[in-house]
Amino acid sequence: MYSEKSGKCDKVAGPPRVGARHSENVIWRVYNRCGKQQTIRIGGFTFSEKDPGVPPADEDNYRMQQDRSAAPGKTADDLHDPFEPGNRSLTVKAGGAADLTLKVKSDAKYGVYNYVTYLSDKPDADQQIEIWP
Repeated sequence: MYSEKSGKCDKVAGPPRVGARHSENVIWRVYNRCGKQQTIRIGGFTFSEKDPGVPPADEDNYRMQQDRSAAPGKTADDLHDPFEPGNRSLTVKAGGAADLTLKVKSDAKYGVYNYVTYLSDKPDADQQIEIWP
């Protein structure tokens, strides 16, 4: 969920980790409570050989980390992307809601993937998805 904060659009809610299985659809429902339309994108996938755990809310320091980039577009931007090719961005009108749906590859490696959500092409949150057997 995105909302106005000090004249800027800012993330106010979202799960730190979601889970899915091979060939399942994962749906990100985006609520835009900002004063103008916003574009969100997911990318920058990395695979964790060891489960990094979910940091407690008071230790979630993604805004303090160095800016990251992931190539925009409609195809996988990383070799570690567990999703089939498809559009990884979504524009949501002011006051609206929309779904970004991606399908997990049938051969995605089991484990935890970190990824970044981008708001207007600026890194907004580090998140995780766990692919289960």
